[in-house]
Amino acid sequence: MTLRPAATPLDGDLGRRIPPPDGGRAFLRLYSTALNQRVAGTCAALFHPVDRQQVTRIEALLPALTDTGWTTPELAHAHFVGLADERRRHATAQRAVAQLEQIVAGPPPPLDPSTSGDNPPPWVEYALAGFVDDQRRNDGLAVELEAVTPAAATLEAVGNALTHLAGTWPEMSRVTETLVREIRWTTGSAHGSASATLTQTYGAVFIRADLARPVVLYELLVHEATHLELIARMALDKLLTNGSLRAPSPFRSVARPLTRVLHATLVAARLAEAMRRYHPATAQERDLLRQRASRFAEDLAVGLATLAEHGRWTTIGHEFFTDLRAAL
Repeated sequence: MTLRPAATPLDGDLGRRIPPPDGGRAFLRLYSTALNQRVAGTCAALFHPVDRQQVTRIEALLPALTDTGWTTPELAHAHFVGLADERRRHATAQRAVAQLEQIVAGPPPPLDPSTSGDNPPPWVEYALAGFVDDQRRNDGLAVELEAVTPAAATLEAVGNALTHLAGTWPEMSRVTETLVREIRWTTGSAHGSASATLTQTYGAVFIRADLARPVVLYELLVHEATHLELIARMALDKLLTNGSLRAPSPFRSVARPLTRVLHATLVAARLAEAMRRYHPATAQERDLLRQRASRFAEDLAVGLATLAEHGRWTTIGHEFFTDLRAAL
């Protein structure tokens, strides 16, 4: 989803690899406004002329939707998937209008990690099926995933991880606080991905519920918040002009589109920094951090070499890549 063709005052931040000073609020405001307006327009067209009451509800929201600071994973799913599904589009539209009213009414609620795994909504089921399919097709892994309710120990650990992130890397903590709207917990195959995000459910982070160590959750939160940030960045400027070209990627054994290589490379840079910032509580944690930092530095080098060889950049993308190379 490309949001704007012309330059904006954000361009200076778009060309830097570091977490944006405002925690990504300006990126999110532009992304959310575009997405929310498109959902409202699609819903109005769907209801017209058969349900004038719903159309009136939407029309009342339109002035406020010209500048919104947040959105939800369910609205992202509605935009990219749900409103095109003939079987569910009317039910999707009704829920979407209610969520748009909530967005117009005020700021987002604080992040609550204690989401229930019972009766997951369609957007959660869609995301889990997508993660399973991606790992099967690209990694040859036969994984299973289902939504679960986190145990008390998991909630305590993620709370500690968020607190530690705020104390050791405030800029990245603000990005996480701004962009992560929901944490959804999963169970399934231990050899699959520990966490994931998806553009079509933007704002949701999926994490395996058996990972109850703060140091691990600290890493995964930085990892997935970085993906969410880059999705919004690349909606403002695509950075790469040949993002669909496939090439070797960090974290994966098979070639990936260059857009995903760029994602993996920025994640590696952020995680190498995160491992340096984390304050270990035990000698075991200290050893783990040292090993992980070394691994992420290697992944960063692989990603940068691939992007240097194959990447073709926009003007801002060239600035971003130049700055990213300085992380090595």
